[in-house]
Parts: sequence; structure tokens; C-alpha cells
Amino acid sequence: IPKFILDTVCVVDLIAREPKETELKRKKKIEIEVPKPAAKETTEEVISNEEQAEVVSEEQTAKETTEEVVSNEEQAEVVSEEQTAKETEEESYVEPESVKLTFYQFSKLVAHAIRDCLLDENLWKRVDKLEDYVGKKESYKIDNKQWHRIEKYVSSYIATGGQQEEALDSVFAHHVVYGMLPILVNNKDKNDDKFTHVIENVFGEGHAPFSIKVVKSTGMNV
Repeated sequence: IPKFILDTVCVVDLIAREPKETELKRKKKIEIEVPKPAAKETTEEVISNEEQAEVVSEEQTAKETTEEVVSNEEQAEVVSEEQTAKETEEESYVEPESVKLTFYQFSKLVAHAIRDCLLDENLWKRVDKLEDYVGKKESYKIDNKQWHRIEKYVSSYIATGGQQEEALDSVFAHHVVYGMLPILVNNKDKNDDKFTHVIENVFGEGHAPFSIKVVKSTGMNV
């Protein structure tokens, strides 16, 4: 076979093969450039997020459990301290011994009270004003014997820890009011103020609760 014929065949064969090789390379390049599906990576990422969420949840649960335990321990300590304080107080309490007094001793204590626990003179004037108010309706006076009882009562009240105004209100309610009410009922005038208002005006509002209560409890229209 002549050489020029062989050369011609080789050239033709090369020309015929070149497009196929080029196309194969192009297809291979496209296959390389096209990214593969990321399904596996997405699945791994989801699993990772779930694991992180579980870790966070476990840490949060552990933290809450720790706080709850600490809170319970603190409450238990408070209860324990209160219980201990109560038990200590009960143990340290000593019941006072009863004191027996003879009549002579009691009388002596009253005498000391009258000497040492005197009512303020301005407070006595309240009783004087109410005595004058009732005396204008009808002849009325607190006699010496009654004054002596009132003084003993007030001094004993103060000596045992009572306040002066309380002592005066108490003695007026129990030793004076009942003697005044019948006179006020028998000599009532339509223009008269209620006796409870008169008492409050003299003693001061809120300073004669015993006396006001006694007047109201009688049901008398005074």
C-alpha cells in the first residue's frame, strides 16, 4: 500500500475520532462540575442539631434540679432554725410563782400606789366638767367617799402598768356614769346633745371607749 494512502487514512481517522474525544471530555467535565446531592450532609447536620438540643435540655434540667435542691435545703434550714428558736424559748420560759398577799400587805401596796401613782390634775378636771354638766340638770355631786374610791382605783390601775387616760376612762365608766344616767333621763331636753357626744367632747374623741360603751349598753335615751 503506498505511503501517501496510509497517511491519508490516518488523517481521516484522527479527524473522525476528535469530536468523540472532545465530547467525552466535555461530558466528563460537566459530570465533575455538577455537585452531588447533599442529603447525607443534611441528615448529619439535623442529627448534630438534635444532639445539641438534647445536651442543652439535659444541662437546663440539671440546673433546675440543682436550684430546686438548694431551695429545699434553704427552706429546711429556715424551718429548722425556727423550730430550734421555739424550743429554746419554751425551755427558757419559767412560769412565775404565784404570790400570796395578806390583806395588810395588799392595803399597804394600795397606799403606796396612792402616794406614788397620782393622776395628772388636768385629767381630773375632765371628771369635774362632766360633774358640772349633770349638776346643771339637777343637784348632783360626787361625794368624798366616792372620790376616795375613784382615787384608789386610778392609782392602782396606774401602778399595775395602765395608762393614765385609760385609768380615768375605766373608773368613770364603772363608778360615775351609772349615777349620772338617771338624772339625765329625768331631765332630758330636746336641745341636749347626746351624752356620748358630751363625754367625747370632754375626754377627746377616741379617749373614752369604756364610758361610751357603758352608756350605749344601758339603752337609755340620753
